[in-house]
Amino acid sequence: MIQLSDISTLTDFKRSFAEMIEKLESPGWPKVLTVEDAPNVVVSGVAAFERMAAMAARVEVTAGIEAGLDDVNAGRTNPMEQVFKELPERLGLPPKP
Repeated sequence: MIQLSDISTLTDFKRSFAEMIEKLESPGWPKVLTVEDAPNVVVSGVAAFERMAAMAARVEVTAGIEAGLDDVNAGRTNPMEQVFKELPERLGLPPKP
């Protein structure tokens, strides 16, 4: 979650650019920059961006697993033999001899 300490004005960011960049390069969270007291842009260091991207990927994987388990529990599955038989045709592949 973004903390109050992670919010700066765009003017302050411009004024102390080198210091702000140094803080962003350390493994921390992104900064929210405001314009006229409203959030306007998020600035992030590479480490923080990569950490957030990894967290988002884990959320997507978890959601996919949960959806698959819901399908299994609801009976929306097909036997493996049927899938392997129908899959080549669905993919436009020639049937196996």
